[in-house]
Amino acid sequence: LDDGLELSFTDKRRFARVRLLKDPTSVPPISELGPDALFEPMTLDVFTERLHKKKTEIKALLLDQEV
Repeated sequence: LDDGLELSFTDKRRFARVRLLKDPTSVPPISELGPDALFEPMTLDVFTERLHKKKTEIKALLLDQEV
């Protein structure tokens, strides 16, 4: 890359695609993901509110990337 960093990608199964986008967070599937826990930590109140909105088992809910 311009700043000297290198980008490497290996896909042994050959199922992947690489797309270069100006704003990847605005395009699905990335745009459909929930908030990033490291960059947008949620409060206990927000977490509790999201849990109450869903009628599913806790394991399935915690694995749901949109939540």
